[in-house]
Amino acid sequence: MKLPSFASVCAGFMASVCLISCSRAGVTNQQHADAQQRGQAIYAVWCASCHDAGDLHLVKDPPNLRGVFLRKTLPSGAPATDKQVQKTISEGLGIMPPFKQELTEREIGDLVTFLHGLKARPGAADAIRSHWKHLSHTFIEMVAAMPEDKYDFKPTKKSSSFRDLVMRAIEDNYTNMGYVAGKSRQESEKFAQTYENITTRAGILDALEDSYDYGDMVLADLSDQNASDMVTGTGGERTTRVGAALQAFEDTMDHYGNLVVYLRLNGIVPPDVAEDVGKAIAPGSTQITSSSVTILQGNHVGTHRQHLEGFKGTGSRAWTQNPSAWPRA
Repeated sequence: MKLPSFASVCAGFMASVCLISCSRAGVTNQQHADAQQRGQAIYAVWCASCHDAGDLHLVKDPPNLRGVFLRKTLPSGAPATDKQVQKTISEGLGIMPPFKQELTEREIGDLVTFLHGLKARPGAADAIRSHWKHLSHTFIEMVAAMPEDKYDFKPTKKSSSFRDLVMRAIEDNYTNMGYVAGKSRQESEKFAQTYENITTRAGILDALEDSYDYGDMVLADLSDQNASDMVTGTGGERTTRVGAALQAFEDTMDHYGNLVVYLRLNGIVPPDVAEDVGKAIAPGSTQITSSSVTILQGNHVGTHRQHLEGFKGTGSRAWTQNPSAWPRA
C-alpha cells in the first residue's frame, strides 16, 4: 500500500484546521448576531421608552445610550465597561429601577451586546469637535508658514510681535477650553505656564499643537447630554459648556485675524487660501481676470474679492508678493 507523502499529510492537516476554525468563527458570529437581536427586542420593551424619549418631564432625563461604549465613562461617571453596565441594569441607579427581577443574567448580557452596536447619531457635540479639529489644522498651518526669522516681526514699534501673539493664542486655548471643562482661569493658566520660556519656532509649534490637543481632550467629554451644563465663561458670566466652546472658537478666529495680517505684510499667502489662489492665478502670472475672481468666489474665498477687483488690469504688479502694492480697503 502506498503511503501518503509528508507534504500531502501537512496539507490535509492545515485544511482541516482551517475548516474547523472557520466553522467556529461562523458559529461565534451567528451567536453574536442572535444576542444582538435578542438584546434589541429587550431594549425596545424595557429601555427605549425612557432612554429614547425626550418628553418624559422627569426631574432628570435618562441619558441617551447611543454610543455609550464609545466614551471612557458612563453618564454616571463610572467606567464604561460591560461589568459596570450589567451592574447598573441589574441593580438600578438613581431614578432607574433595578431589573434583576425582570431580566435574567443572559438577557442582561444580550442587552449589553446590543448596546455595543448601538451607534451614536451625529449631534451638536460631534459638530463642535469636528469644527475644533478644522480650526486647529488651519491655525497651526498658518503659524508654521511664517519663517523663524520673522517671528519677532512687528508692524509698528508699539505692536506685539508675531511670537507674542502666538504665545497668547496658546495661553487662551488652555484657558478657554478650561472653561468648557468647568475649570477656573487660574487652573488653566498653570498648563500654559509650562511654555513660558519657549522661544524657538519648533518649540512654539509643539506648544501650539499641545494646546489644541488639550482642546481635543476636553471636547471628547462633551456630549449632547451635558452640553447645556452651566459653567463660567471667559468674562466671568455663567454660560453653557457649548457656549464656552463657541467662545473659544471666536477667540481663535480673533487671533487668526491678527496673525494673518502679519503674514500678508511679509508677502506670505495664508496656507488655507493659497491653494485656491493658486487655482485662480496661473503660475508666473501677475494678471487678475474676472474668471480668477469667479474661481475664488466659487471656492468660498469671497473675503479676497476687493483685493482681486482692485488688481484687475494692473499688469506687472504681483499682489501675492508685493504687500506695498496691495489695494487699501
